[in-house]
Amino acid sequence: MGGRCHLRWRLESTLSTGDVLVTRNVLGNGYRYLVTFVEEAGDVPTLVADGANLAPTASGNGEAMSIQVQTTQIGQRSGGQKEIQQIVLDGGASSNSPTVSGFFRLEFAGSGYS
Repeated sequence: MGGRCHLRWRLESTLSTGDVLVTRNVLGNGYRYLVTFVEEAGDVPTLVADGANLAPTASGNGEAMSIQVQTTQIGQRSGGQKEIQQIVLDGGASSNSPTVSGFFRLEFAGSGYS
């Protein structure tokens, strides 16, 4: 997956998440994406990440890249708060600038990876 616009497009069109808002921030030497489920009401299934195609870090020190998904705000139905899930790509502790390379895949509600 690429930048935030590409991630939003993939979530909405391929994984059928409904309308989402995606932001991306630099987090140490990786990135943090925040996915807000705008259309889905209530507690939605957690995204499942596959980082098998993330490349080793550019430092060459053998550090593995990692990807994690966490729910940072559980959604509530009927006028309540929207669910927010966080995707963190971590390139290890080798530098202070993003070193993430390769790609990751996501699955939503048993959709299969995209």
